[in-house]
Amino acid sequence: MVPPRILFLASALALAAGRLHGGEFQAAAGLFFLVPEGADVTVAYRPDRSPWSFGLRYVQWRDTSHDIFTGRSLSHTRETRTGPLVSYRFRPQAPGGAYLAVSLYRWTKRETSLVGGDSGTAATTSPAFGGGYSHAMGRHGFWNVGMLLSPGTRLDTHTSTGSEQDSGTFDVLALMGVRF
Repeated sequence: MVPPRILFLASALALAAGRLHGGEFQAAAGLFFLVPEGADVTVAYRPDRSPWSFGLRYVQWRDTSHDIFTGRSLSHTRETRTGPLVSYRFRPQAPGGAYLAVSLYRWTKRETSLVGGDSGTAATTSPAFGGGYSHAMGRHGFWNVGMLLSPGTRLDTHTSTGSEQDSGTFDVLALMGVRF
């Protein structure tokens, strides 16, 4: 679940900026809402006639690791990524088009052993870059697909039932939202 404070502040800032400066406010929910304990929210503001968009992205999900021989659950892992998102649309006045994006994610990972009860936590801040395609749906809707990569990022967690080393990460953007 998205912390209410983050969602409220990001939405209020983007909405206020849109109303004060005549731009476009966007709020979208994404694919990670479909996974256990998932959340996927993006809010953004795009100044009028500008190719630039400025926003905030919050993504969270939980995963369970299993023993490959018995199928027994060994650990739960919760990952969260939060950070500003800046994108550049190549055709800002068209109803749809490709874009490039960059973000600075705070990536947090907590692994909890279901056998021993202990947990390991790790966090890092890293840039991510990529792009995608966004398109309007009617007057107030839109959809967006894209991917951001963070190839040099490293995150390690350790518990009594094992350890997990992540080298590089990616963020899939599959969003539907409203714009006004």
